[in-house]
Amino acid sequence: MSKGKADSRIADIVIAIVLLILSFVAYYLTTTWIPPILPGDPGAAFFPRISLVVICFFAIVLFVQNIKNSGARDARDESADDSVAYAGVNQFLLTFLFSGLLVAGIAFIGFEPSAFAFLFGILGWRTKRWLWALVTSAISIPIIYFLFVIVLNVRLPLLFLPPYMDLF
Repeated sequence: MSKGKADSRIADIVIAIVLLILSFVAYYLTTTWIPPILPGDPGAAFFPRISLVVICFFAIVLFVQNIKNSGARDARDESADDSVAYAGVNQFLLTFLFSGLLVAGIAFIGFEPSAFAFLFGILGWRTKRWLWALVTSAISIPIIYFLFVIVLNVRLPLLFLPPYMDLF
C-alpha cells in the first residue's frame, strides 16, 4: 500500500472518530432542549437527533470500512500517485470551508444568497461546468425554500424570496 493511500485511510479514520464524538456531544446537548408541549409533537430535538443518528451511522461505516481495508493490498495502490491520495483530504477541507462560509453567510446576508453561493461554488468547483452550476443553483434555491419554509415550516433568515413568493 502506498504511503499516500495509508495516510488517506488514517485521515478517514480520524474524521470518523471526530464525527462520532461531535455527534454524541450534540445529541447530549439536545437533551437540554425544551420538551414537546403538545401530545404527538416530536419536539424541537427530533429532527436534529435523526440527523445525528444518520451522521453516526455513516461515520461508523467509514470507520469500519477503513479499518477492514487497512491491511488489504491493491495492485493499483502501488502505482497510484500520492497527489491523488491527498486529493480526497483537500476536497474534504475545501467542502468544510465552503460549509463554514455558508453558515456565516446566512447570519449576514440571509439564506438565499448564501445557499446560492454555496451550491454554485461547490458544484462549479467539483464539476468544472460553471454554467450548469449556475443554472442548477438558481433552480435549487426556490425548491429548497419551498421544501423547508413552506412545507416543513422551518424559519430561515430570508432576504429575497418572501416578497416575491407572494406573486405566485
